Amino acid sequence: MNAIRASNLCQKVGYFQLKDISLSIPTGKMTAIIGPNGSGKSTFLKITAQLMGMDEGEVLIHDKPIHTYKRRELAKTISMLPQSKEGLPNLSVKELVSYGRSPHHSFLNQGSKTEDEAIIDWALKITSTKKHENRMFHELSGGEQQKARIAMSLAQKTDILLLDEPTTYLDIAHQLDLMEMLQEINEQYGITIVMVLHDLQQAAAYSHHMIALKGGCLVDHGKPRDLLTAYFLQKVYNINAHVYFENDYPIIIPQLKQRRLIP
Repeated sequence: MNAIRASNLCQKVGYFQLKDISLSIPTGKMTAIIGPNGSGKSTFLKITAQLMGMDEGEVLIHDKPIHTYKRRELAKTISMLPQSKEGLPNLSVKELVSYGRSPHHSFLNQGSKTEDEAIIDWALKITSTKKHENRMFHELSGGEQQKARIAMSLAQKTDILLLDEPTTYLDIAHQLDLMEMLQEINEQYGITIVMVLHDLQQAAAYSHHMIALKGGCLVDHGKPRDLLTAYFLQKVYNINAHVYFENDYPIIIPQLKQRRLIP
């Protein structure tokens, strides 16, 4: 069974259009969505999380049409972490992470405080943010803030996690630390992780499955090692490059264009 399946998905947003996207995202795996800026990667995630509607087509979550999910039921199935941190209140890390429990509460059912505390503690520990639980969120470094936000998403206890550019604005050490953490979470808990990434080498090294979009269209999808070729990079990014693999880790070496002299 696939975690997510899109069929003939179309959506127009201003001048941009997502065009006839049909693809499947495997359950329990890490999937990277790549492509140039403005190719529809974030739009696809938002539709999948029902943060945006669609003009045509269908999205199935665990083989169930997304429009048949009630809002709270979907929030217990999919959690999404957007790019922006804007609008987050300046709470302690633990208070922020506790927001992830909101879908499990209602006016008539406040849930189990013991269970909530156990899940919040679990999310803090597996993201290595337990030591910061009493610090204010805005006091943390960029890498620590991103881990705290991921802990909040994990506290929702969903089996699908959508991440929109989780490594943006992080230095290389924090990027790799974050990617290794996500890989461990995927391996230990079987959570399906779908992430928009711009670093192709990281996308290939840490994902089982890759989806490439360009101009609102699906270019290709499959195993990273099968996709990442010189022809693929030319087709998707309009660049010439050599691609080598060392221990299944891709090394991409772009061919520099001849410099144009400005008169």
